[in-house]
Amino acid sequence: MTAIVRRLPAGALFACLFVGLIHIVVSGWVVPHPVARESLRQRVIALTEHARPSLLIAGDSRAENNIMPGVVAAQVGMPIESVVNVAMVACESSAVLAAYREFSERFAHEPIVVISVSLFSVNDRVTVPGYLNDEVLWSIGLVDRLRLAPLKRALSSTLLPERELKRRIAGWFRRSSPRAVPEQGFMGLAGDRCVDVTPETVRDCIRRINRGWFNDPVIDGIRWRQLEADLRSLIQAGVQVVIFDAPEHPAFPQGTDGTDNGAANARFHEQLIGLCHRIDVPILCYGTDWFGDRDPDALYYDLLHLNRRGAALLSERVGQDLSILMQSGRLRSSTPRTR
Repeated sequence: MTAIVRRLPAGALFACLFVGLIHIVVSGWVVPHPVARESLRQRVIALTEHARPSLLIAGDSRAENNIMPGVVAAQVGMPIESVVNVAMVACESSAVLAAYREFSERFAHEPIVVISVSLFSVNDRVTVPGYLNDEVLWSIGLVDRLRLAPLKRALSSTLLPERELKRRIAGWFRRSSPRAVPEQGFMGLAGDRCVDVTPETVRDCIRRINRGWFNDPVIDGIRWRQLEADLRSLIQAGVQVVIFDAPEHPAFPQGTDGTDNGAANARFHEQLIGLCHRIDVPILCYGTDWFGDRDPDALYYDLLHLNRRGAALLSERVGQDLSILMQSGRLRSSTPRTR
């Protein structure tokens, strides 16, 4: 190796040293922490333009499509502008932490942040594009990146700080107002469309979920440790973390019962409860019977997401459970409650 370095032209050596120095400066001082994806940043900016929310719904699509801020606000007795939904498709805890670090001054003091956590986000073997995002890779070391991502992506992720610097510089010359976000960020799925639970469609849906979420899952490795690290960092920053374990349509556990993926899913729910007990954060965990005597087919859009009717019903339940946590003193609201 020494001989190879000696043969390199002095200019090449200088260039390598210069690039390395630039990377150290940018990643160590200019952009020292991961930055959330632009779509999430713009969502937060739009929803905090005229108010400082004190209760945030965050995480993945199972919060984005399942929880209505307006319904939650009514249940907890807060003004509607105090509750926003910044959850997005395949949004992991690392992105939530990145967004909070950047925009903490836009939120109320010690906000309550309800974070939806789903199995894909802690599975080291997920291969579907978009289910492993830059915020996660940016948060871990190179060795762990190589274990999670293809070689090219793992190596290119080392330049994420430089990409963020480039974005900031471009932003100086391209100012734009945030696009309005309706319903305080709630993104409901296709109105009141109901899930089709014929045996064929259920099998097809479970097959797609198995490919996207499982893939011989490892749910106690790198991404699980990163979830715990992210939650601890949010707590240390003053956030009142609440975990949301979204309900599944009864056909999903029934369709995976007796399979390795079904066992992994059950283990995930148990691990999540155990993690919340260990770090002392509340968990809102809803089983497949949360809807009581109502017909689940009328409440679900697919096996993992609710339609609007189901979202309104679940949001009411979430708001009630959050209100109980506030009344017991487990959670504190920095926004005066109306009741």
